[in-house]
Amino acid sequence: MNQPLTQPGSVFQTMKSTEFRNRLMKPILLPICFLALAFGPAPRAFGQGTAFTYQGSLTDSASPANGNYDLEFYLRDAASGGSPVGTTNTIAPAAVSNGLFTVTLDFGAGVFDGTSRWLEIGVRTNGSLAAYTTLSPRQALTPSPYAIFASTSSNLSGTVNVGQLNGTVGNGQLAHSSITLNAGAGLSGGGTVTLGNSTTLSNTGVLSVTGNADITASTVGGAVALGDTATSAATASTLVKRDGSGNFSAASITLNGSLNLPATLLSPDIIYSGGVLLLYADSSGNFFAGQNAGNSSTSGGLNTAIGVDALSFNTSGSQNTANGFQALEFNTSGNDNTADGFQALEFNTSGSQNTASGVAALYSNTTGNFNTANGYAALFSNTNGSDNTANGYQALNNNTSGIENTANGAFALANNANGSQNTADGYQALSGNTIGSYNTASGYNALYSNTIGSNNTANGDAALYYNTSGSDNTANGNQALVSNTSGSDNTATGVFALNNNTNGSYNTANGASALGNNTSGIENTANGYEALYNNTTGSNNTANGAFALFLSTSGLDNTANGFEALFSNTNGSQNTANGFEALYSNTSGVGNTADGYESLFSNTSGSDNIASGYRALYSNTNGSDNTAGGVEALYSNTSGTENTATGFEALFRNTSGINNIALGYLAGFSITTGSFNIDIGNEGLTTDTSVIRLGSIQTQTFIAGISGVPVSGSSVTVNSSGQLGVAPSSRRFKQDIRSMDDASDALLTLRPVTFRYKPAIDPQGTLQFGLVAEEVDEVDPDLVVHDDQHGIYTVRYEAVNAMLLNEFLKEHRAVEEQTRTVEEQTVEIQNLKQRLDKLEQLITRNNGGHQ
Repeated sequence: MNQPLTQPGSVFQTMKSTEFRNRLMKPILLPICFLALAFGPAPRAFGQGTAFTYQGSLTDSASPANGNYDLEFYLRDAASGGSPVGTTNTIAPAAVSNGLFTVTLDFGAGVFDGTSRWLEIGVRTNGSLAAYTTLSPRQALTPSPYAIFASTSSNLSGTVNVGQLNGTVGNGQLAHSSITLNAGAGLSGGGTVTLGNSTTLSNTGVLSVTGNADITASTVGGAVALGDTATSAATASTLVKRDGSGNFSAASITLNGSLNLPATLLSPDIIYSGGVLLLYADSSGNFFAGQNAGNSSTSGGLNTAIGVDALSFNTSGSQNTANGFQALEFNTSGNDNTADGFQALEFNTSGSQNTASGVAALYSNTTGNFNTANGYAALFSNTNGSDNTANGYQALNNNTSGIENTANGAFALANNANGSQNTADGYQALSGNTIGSYNTASGYNALYSNTIGSNNTANGDAALYYNTSGSDNTANGNQALVSNTSGSDNTATGVFALNNNTNGSYNTANGASALGNNTSGIENTANGYEALYNNTTGSNNTANGAFALFLSTSGLDNTANGFEALFSNTNGSQNTANGFEALYSNTSGVGNTADGYESLFSNTSGSDNIASGYRALYSNTNGSDNTAGGVEALYSNTSGTENTATGFEALFRNTSGINNIALGYLAGFSITTGSFNIDIGNEGLTTDTSVIRLGSIQTQTFIAGISGVPVSGSSVTVNSSGQLGVAPSSRRFKQDIRSMDDASDALLTLRPVTFRYKPAIDPQGTLQFGLVAEEVDEVDPDLVVHDDQHGIYTVRYEAVNAMLLNEFLKEHRAVEEQTRTVEEQTVEIQNLKQRLDKLEQLITRNNGGHQ
């Protein structure tokens, strides 16, 4: 049952009742189950005290917790509700390591009086001011702690009642013939009674026995009877039975039914064979079966050991299961381990929560935790590695300290020593890996030779087979990246993809034999059957389509999309071909872009050409810096340069002409060798050179592209980029709108002037009115416009107008305020005059009509 900690200020953790164990580590108990009578001084017995040790486990988000926590322990007299018993134990901080903690609890004297008790636990993060979270249900305490109230006796003299004999009484304190037994069936007891030299037991009805040597009689579950007419069975070392006449039979005792051992919580149940422990069970839930199986003096509980020497050295480990010869033999304090097989987990000492199934599985593990090994010698050499999973013959065989590895298949990750977080699935997958980490191999011999390479993924037969130190590679398919040794960051998907790559890096190949011959080329991408097949050292190429960039060997930065695009390219670089057989014949040309069926098809060494459209620049061989957009645009061009043709068959006949511009259907169609022509919607003439032809016959000219949509009569402005337009004023185009307030006060310091422009600007010398921009800049730089050299150029007169309006409004508001003041004063004067008239009338009445 999970009990989440959700109080404020705490780390969200889960303490599981099944994981918390509630293990009470048994204290050393006084042997109160028998009384020993021996000669010599009586040993002094010391009190055990009231403290005992408690061990539990704590998880944080399903993982073992680590760090310091505050714990509170309460003893209760009921499973729920009830009253507290004894004192509260607060452990702050309590150290938790790998999910486990051990504390000492002491609830005071007298709390364990035989009454049932329950333990209630509260937890929070160390140093938190939040309340403790109480875990439920409460845990019922096992009987072990009640052994702490055992009493001791010393210096016995006189007559002592039987109920007072609890402990050991020295033989020097008992006189001869001082023990008297009542008549009865015989001497009986639950332990051992020793009769010393010349010691006599006598009473009516009981046989008197005087011995010169010690006589020892033991009972199993009842009385031992000494018959007065017993005779020897003449059979050595044999437990015999007595017949009806009191004589011993020569036959041994046989069982018919159950063999009942003492039902006491303080003594283990043990069966020996030939003086060697055969079966063992105790009140702490331990069960051992087999020669030397388990350790009968262990303080751990809930252990099961079956097999010779299984768990034989265990001291405090709990909840372990060992099946097989020497399984978990040397475990001392490890918990929750399961070992099934000959010498499985044999050398484990303190490692916990490991599972080993198979001969010598996890054989060398000592302190490693949370490992799972299934198969002969799986994880054989692991010592302190944790969270590993090995399934198969010698899987992860040599792992020592590597963590979080998963190996499925014979010899998978067999040589891994301390590499971590690897996953190998298949025969000999990642077999040679030693310290490489974060690798994933699925398939026969996948990543077989990898030693230190990390972050590799290989799926398929012999994928990344020879890789040793290469990292961050992904190979999917039979023998994909099979020859790679130190190349990194490669991705190969398909049979023989990047097959011969050795140290090339950052390549991506998708398709059978894609980049098949690449050796050291880097940052190539090939998608399609035998795309970039012959590339060896070329880098930064992208080929999409069967046979794309097929013959390229050392070309750089090429992009080919389409069947046989850039097929013949060998060392040409920075070319882009999109379409069936685009740039098909290119060998050494650089910087070309061909977009369309067989565009730039014949180009061999021409560079920096752009062809977009069906067979655009089709015949070009060594012409450069041409741009053709449209079906068969610049179709016949061979060596012409710096031409631009946009439109169906634009500049179609041009062969060697340069710097021509043709826009539109058949624009410049007739030009062959002419240069510096501009034809827009006009075919031009064969003899044209440096001619501009715009369309055919037009009668009107309209200029589009003006910024804004001007209203009739609006002023047209030119912005800083040279664009024509109208300055917009709608709030749709504005932000940070604020009232001008006193910003317009700067106008009051400006000096309006009259002037004339210099003759270079205005030859007529017309009288002008305005401001001097430099003077305005001194008052308010925001009212000045600068040129591209940041020199002062002109004044923003449109802004000055707005500032003048603001000053006018300020003055207007001041006049309105003064007007209101005068009106208020006029009313006040009128009121005062009326009051004065009333006072004069009152005075006149008071003076009998005289003023």
